[in-house]
Amino acid sequence: MKTVLALIISFAFTLSFAQEGLIKSYFPNDSLKSEINYVRNVRDGNATFYYENGHIKKEVTYVNGRVDGVVKEYDEKGILKELYSIENGKRQGPTSYYDDKGVWTGDKDFDKGVRVILRTARVLVRYQGGVERRVDEKGCRKRIENARIGPF
Repeated sequence: MKTVLALIISFAFTLSFAQEGLIKSYFPNDSLKSEINYVRNVRDGNATFYYENGHIKKEVTYVNGRVDGVVKEYDEKGILKELYSIENGKRQGPTSYYDDKGVWTGDKDFDKGVRVILRTARVLVRYQGGVERRVDEKGCRKRIENARIGPF
């Protein structure tokens, strides 16, 4: 009986402090620090993080507590610096970079979190730890010794 009562009390305590909907947090100077959507105490939906000066730092989307989707990162002036996608916890596809004025400077491609250097119909060349790695269409890896690529 004591166990059941303890479970009911802990469940009620958890429900009373569960986060649901848009939750805002603030810096000590009362400026907005973050706006994060929660569903049943788990981050789910859009989230925006801010610098102490009030400019947006990062915009992300959460799915079941994990970042999944488009991520936008800004500098302290609020100018876009990076734009990329996260799939299954890893960067996927192009990452776009921007200069101090917010002008696009180029893209770098990622495949399952690994920087892709060259993509051809038969071979995928990846930059991993300073060493070029080739993967053929069957997924067999071929290491190329002393093939330094960079800087990135």
